[in-house]
Amino acid sequence: MEIKILNSILFKELMPWTFDAKGTKAINEKIKKVGSKEPTTEAELVQQLQILLADYSDLSKWLTKQNTKGTSTLKNHCYAIDFPAYSDAVSKFYNAVISLETLRVYNAFNTKMQKYSKKVDIVYHTTIALKNIKALTVNTVKEIKERGFEEAPTEQSTLPHFVLQLLRQHLTILFFDIQELSKASIDSPTSIEDFYLLDLNLPKAQINELVKVEIETEKAEKPTTKEKLSFGFKGTEAKLKSVIT
Repeated sequence: MEIKILNSILFKELMPWTFDAKGTKAINEKIKKVGSKEPTTEAELVQQLQILLADYSDLSKWLTKQNTKGTSTLKNHCYAIDFPAYSDAVSKFYNAVISLETLRVYNAFNTKMQKYSKKVDIVYHTTIALKNIKALTVNTVKEIKERGFEEAPTEQSTLPHFVLQLLRQHLTILFFDIQELSKASIDSPTSIEDFYLLDLNLPKAQINELVKVEIETEKAEKPTTKEKLSFGFKGTEAKLKSVIT
């Protein structure tokens, strides 16, 4: 599973520190064309990415070659995290590219894994995917440290500061998303603490809490109990009536 677009943010044509401010007008037009509609299928997602990456021919051509015509409903992330907020058109562009691409990679991996039933195959492909994601995350953290961007970005932060922190968090979500997909076959899954402390060499204070997302099928399986609202009142109904009247 190749993560070419995400790699390009750190190493190639999408590096935020090489962004030319002259391209801001074109960025605005792309964002308007994409609109605010959330994609529901892989085909819609890729169409939005193609619009955003139209000026990056190598990435656009690579994306076209992927099997990206799926019409099935996209699978949402297993986990959520508090992402930094974008503050202008360019940071919104990077936010859109990173969020769309991580969702595409996650769904592409999910589709790929449907082909395998043997544990050895599932473990093999999952291990490779996690290794690639972890390597890019480690390099992202290294770049963050070298540039002194350890603090959470604010509206006054530079574009590279925002993008690197955003990329790190999305890669973290992607790592645990994919691990979750194959959890039944993984004997020793990585915990969030080990990922931060051992793999990324970050202090415990910088661990971002991951929240497990409850999907609709899980909600449907849970029994529902209707609880009356008491507004804190613990007395009898008769006493309550006397208070009201």
